[in-house]
Amino acid sequence: MEKIIEKADVLIEALPYIRTFHRKVIVIKFGGSMLMNDDIRKDILQDIVFLSLVGIRPVVVHGGGPVIDQKMKAVHIQPQFVDGLRVTDKKTIPIVIEALSDLNKQIVDEIEQLGGKADGLDGTRKILKVKRHSLFKDIGYVGKMSSVNERSINKLTSRHYIPVIAPLGVIENGKTRYNVNADDAG
Repeated sequence: MEKIIEKADVLIEALPYIRTFHRKVIVIKFGGSMLMNDDIRKDILQDIVFLSLVGIRPVVVHGGGPVIDQKMKAVHIQPQFVDGLRVTDKKTIPIVIEALSDLNKQIVDEIEQLGGKADGLDGTRKILKVKRHSLFKDIGYVGKMSSVNERSINKLTSRHYIPVIAPLGVIENGKTRYNVNADDAG
């Protein structure tokens, strides 16, 4: 009985926030390191589904650094970073795309198992538009955010779907996918 009362208290406390954010889009950046812990990931996804069910419109932007690192090390490639950005050359961009796409599908599946509706956006639907990142050193297929296709995101959230966005953007030609720092994509 105490747990029920505790849960009721939490919901009563949350009510003003639910009213304030009802029908509003909120962007949640889900870091790659948190995704690696099954319990934390499930708890956060449960909260995201709850937000959706009470009428808040969450949009998830996820990272994936640890998963990318694992996949790179499995093929004997040492991850490299310049100013906090992953060097993503011709050899590593397919690994990055695969890792982020797999993770995106996993998050979507888990949201749906928890009773939510989700749609994975892994760069193929041109949600994130980028320009090639320009640093003093060539870091390959790394993009810097230039725009977001808000119309597509709003269309999904208005139909009660949770967009799950992988940090992969396209440049002007619309074909080449670029790795984007998830902090910038959110």
